[in-house]
Amino acid sequence: MIDNYERITMPYSLDVSSATYDVLGAIGEQTAEEAGLEKGFSCNETYDEIYAGHRHVTVHIDGGSESDAYHALEELEGKTGSLGIHAKLKGELKIHYHSADWEVIMTTPVSRDEQSGFYWSNTRCVDQHSFEVEEYGALPEGRLTDTIDRLQDVASVKEALDTAGREKVAYELLDSIAGYADPEGNTAEVFGLNEGSTFDSYRTLLDTEVQGRKEKIDDGFFGKIPLIGKYIKDRQLAKVEVLRERKADIIDQLEGSLVKEA
Repeated sequence: MIDNYERITMPYSLDVSSATYDVLGAIGEQTAEEAGLEKGFSCNETYDEIYAGHRHVTVHIDGGSESDAYHALEELEGKTGSLGIHAKLKGELKIHYHSADWEVIMTTPVSRDEQSGFYWSNTRCVDQHSFEVEEYGALPEGRLTDTIDRLQDVASVKEALDTAGREKVAYELLDSIAGYADPEGNTAEVFGLNEGSTFDSYRTLLDTEVQGRKEKIDDGFFGKIPLIGKYIKDRQLAKVEVLRERKADIIDQLEGSLVKEA
């Protein structure tokens, strides 16, 4: 079950750059639009608050309850999950005496009509229960290429990539597009995976990443410790080489599958 903090955040927000975040947002928004997903939900509930002496009862009269709003939210989340996207909701932090939590279903009073007599009162209440989607985003893990390939219109995704830097974003998402092999698919089109120059850029970015990681290790604390420091440093450098080999293999596979020989 998704908790409310997960609902008000994007699960990948701390794992990707702002440029890639924007591109994943463009993919998610287009997916949601084509699937007919709304940006929110609301329903009005009518109920009576009845007081008679020391007794109190609430009687539902008409409309949708807070439970119905939660049901609509869970239904939306089921749809987004099947589409490989996530709905980030607007939330409000509620502070309690011993705790604090986020609320995503907002209940707003609409009207109150009170009638009262000797030792009794009856208030006809109307409340609105609602939630609002702040943005949709495509999940980078698992089925990102499937999500992109399902799109009927990729113009907004291309525009986001042009602004963000197509090669840099694709390189950051390299693990998510690993194994892709459809030269006619949307993923190949939007990332330029049919172009040999694309993979030249990936290799340059890989060299830059590896060099930067090695320089950071060389300048790090462990390199200054005799004996054990060298052991730790060598292990860190070995991990960088593993990273290089893994990403180089992904790049070679994508190029071999998608770039036609002249």
